[in-house]
Amino acid sequence: ETWRVGHTPFEDRLVKRVVDIAEQFGYPSHSMVSGAGHDASYMSQVAPTAMIFVPSIGGRSHV
Repeated sequence: ETWRVGHTPFEDRLVKRVVDIAEQFGYPSHSMVSGAGHDASYMSQVAPTAMIFVPSIGGRSHV
């Protein structure tokens, strides 16, 4: 069985706000496309949504 979720574009206004705030505090930012099925994909159906990924210590993001 294959599970598939369609592409979810995030709210441009929120994405820009996140980038602007990162810049304001001197943090680098990168735009990226994620194929993961995050809760934000479903939340975007009911509210404007964006995601923030933060670097983890040692490169591991999931245990």
